[in-house]
Amino acid sequence: NGAATKESESMQQQQQQAPAAGPKYSVGKKLVYKDSQGNMSDAEIVKVHLDDDLVPFYDIKLPDGREKQTDNSHLFEQDQPQPLDVNTQHVNGSAKTLPSPVSIPA
Repeated sequence: NGAATKESESMQQQQQQAPAAGPKYSVGKKLVYKDSQGNMSDAEIVKVHLDDDLVPFYDIKLPDGREKQTDNSHLFEQDQPQPLDVNTQHVNGSAKTLPSPVSIPA
């Protein structure tokens, strides 16, 4: 069947063109973790996982000893500039989220 052959060839070409997915970070890498609230803290990769779609996620260790799982979107190089967030205050190397500003009528 010509259509099946063309579809198979097309799929093979897409697979060859697609970059190989792999973990961005390796075990032992020290990073900055940003949680869903915008709080940031130091973290270290302790294990790398690949899900069924070969998307990496990580077990990280936080400064208080807790471990949690996260993905690339919550991890940043320590020397990588972070997007500015006016509600984040950096204190002694760690960051804390501040309450939203309150408007005061003039």
